[in-house]
Amino acid sequence: DDLVEGLALQSEVMDLRADDAANGEGYVMDARIEKGLGTVADCVIRWGTVRKGDYVVCGLSMGKVKTLKDVDGKMIKKASPSQPVRVVGFDSVPQAGEPLVCMSSMNDAKDLVERRKAVQANMLSQVVGSGNAELQSSGKHLMQNKWREELKGRYGMDKEDEDSSPVRIPVIIRADADGSLSALREAMMEIADESRLHIQVDPIVTGVGPVLPSEVEMAKESNASIFCFNIKNDGATLRLADTKDVRVINDDVIYRLLEESRDIFSSYLPTKEVEHVHGRAKVGKVFEIGGLGTVAGLNVTEGNLYKEKVPSDTKVPLRCFYRVLRKGEVISKGLPISTSLKHFKDDVEEVSSGMECGLSIDGHSDYEEG
Repeated sequence: DDLVEGLALQSEVMDLRADDAANGEGYVMDARIEKGLGTVADCVIRWGTVRKGDYVVCGLSMGKVKTLKDVDGKMIKKASPSQPVRVVGFDSVPQAGEPLVCMSSMNDAKDLVERRKAVQANMLSQVVGSGNAELQSSGKHLMQNKWREELKGRYGMDKEDEDSSPVRIPVIIRADADGSLSALREAMMEIADESRLHIQVDPIVTGVGPVLPSEVEMAKESNASIFCFNIKNDGATLRLADTKDVRVINDDVIYRLLEESRDIFSSYLPTKEVEHVHGRAKVGKVFEIGGLGTVAGLNVTEGNLYKEKVPSDTKVPLRCFYRVLRKGEVISKGLPISTSLKHFKDDVEEVSSGMECGLSIDGHSDYEEG
């Protein structure tokens, strides 16, 4: 209420006026596709009057106003300056924040859209032709030339500079409204920006409404995952995605969708071997035991020794290996799991620091005391 009163006071002081007899102009605040209605745009009128039956243009979208609704959902015949209104009739989903203008005829609307498309195509050709321009994949480019040779061997990385090139992660993003789509796209781009790793999220297709079968095919060819926010996808499309082994992630809570996207993004990263020393021991005695061969009698000085596998936070045990050192130099490494680990006469899976044990490793018998 205070904000409304403040705005009203400022408009009186500044003598702000609008000509409600002029052709209507405004801004699209959000847009989406609704079942049974088609494209629906939430707008605010800033100048003139928008009437039912007017021809409107917003960016590259155009159409004839079929219905107008006020904030209470009631049908109205016209919308005046400063009035929020819901417009139905666009031929495609306009972008949030784009200006809306009324035209005198459908031919004028088509001419305006064609001129804008020509300007956009000219600007795009100049950017692509520039030697300093960064190549960014798009859905249209991917469809040409067999997805640009599988995005130049998976996302444009040449062998000679693979280490310095970012890991491109292709995604397809669908949302219930243009505002949600923009927010989700920006949030995913921020994940890449905030990452300590050199990754680049590449939205090859973005759009409002359910996933299309052609986008499933596109995701398969480009190894992309499909992220949907608050979308009811067609069952046949989901079955196609399952058949093509394409991941379709849908959620109506954006932070949950972003958490899942982080997990999926990590699967595109190259794996690295990480070595972790779990335990150390010294050879106290060397024994020859029938059936086992050479057995090292050990004193565990640090950590734990394991017979086969090491427990991990992922709940999946990790295989362990052994390394033998003599006078500070490695004489054997990457040795396979032990064939026997005993504490006194008992077979054990783990021996802790301060304990003694007998260890036999398949394929290694060259032990020395100390």
